[in-house]
Amino acid sequence: MGYRTLFLVVTIFALEITGCEGTIGRSDARRGNDPSNPGDPDLPVDMTRPALSSCDSFEPAAPFVYASKVKTLLTGLGLSSEELDGLTANPDVLRSQIDGWLDMPQADEKLRRFFQTAFQQDGYEEQALVDLWGYSNFQMGRLSDGTSVDDAFIRTFEESFARSVLDIVRADRPFTDALTTRTVYLTTAQMVGLALSDDREIDDDEDRSYNRSRSMIEQLVYTTENIPLSQTLNPSSPNWMRFTIPAEGLPGGCGGEAVKTNGDLVRAAFAALFGYYTNNDGCMQDNYRTTPLIGEDAFFDWRPVTFRTPGSGEEPTMFWEVDAMRGSNDLVLRVSRVGFMTTPAF
Repeated sequence: MGYRTLFLVVTIFALEITGCEGTIGRSDARRGNDPSNPGDPDLPVDMTRPALSSCDSFEPAAPFVYASKVKTLLTGLGLSSEELDGLTANPDVLRSQIDGWLDMPQADEKLRRFFQTAFQQDGYEEQALVDLWGYSNFQMGRLSDGTSVDDAFIRTFEESFARSVLDIVRADRPFTDALTTRTVYLTTAQMVGLALSDDREIDDDEDRSYNRSRSMIEQLVYTTENIPLSQTLNPSSPNWMRFTIPAEGLPGGCGGEAVKTNGDLVRAAFAALFGYYTNNDGCMQDNYRTTPLIGEDAFFDWRPVTFRTPGSGEEPTMFWEVDAMRGSNDLVLRVSRVGFMTTPAF
């Protein structure tokens, strides 16, 4: 079903349920007469009839009524006088008007919000994000406008699959692709988060470990030296796991550098990418929040990304491969992700 056909059906449904205005069905009659005794309405109601078929006659709605409802449903905007004049003169132009409304940017926003709800993506919470990585809690930094990074991150996971379904609809692909697609709209930040989740292992006894990353990180260094992130995240570089931190994040006695060797070093490295620095053997404050090292654009650079499992001799994507993920439209994971039921927000 093409997207125009799909929304013609939605439109007809919207008109059907509102076409008999002022009538009262069974449940509405009960509630409208005596809220304290909803089971005994005063008005005579045929209890054998469905609530939505309580009209004895049908009167077609005026163009202003049905066209306004359709446009508001699809775009959130009101009907213009030019659109009403055209529709009044020729009711057949409604189809082309719907096509035009669906091509408006406001329609994309409305449809994304609809798909977020329809595919149960709109209830994602901070604890669910933390559970994705197998932690009991997790902290992040802040964006330059003061927004908490975790709030922005959560919103991307809520929007992700809705954007993907909208793409399916816009391309007139079968709607069943929502159940089978391996291509989902993601940001670079999401790809980094999913790569860490893929490397995390939790067994049946709730024991938690890492598949590859833990053996590759022996220590972290927080330094005021300006080190390119590409070197910080390159295992072959002498600056591997040396994270640049603003001077205000390190006490004066640290000499511009602090070494962290205790605790979960993988978690600490991941947190630093998102603007949060944990304590490091006493040579800095317990925590310090700043803008994410991966850049604020990493939370908004939406694109279609295809999930796939490693080929022969290929390793899964690691969370520190940020530069590679920025320019990529695929993500190599050990765990297969197919359709909306494998999305983190479901």
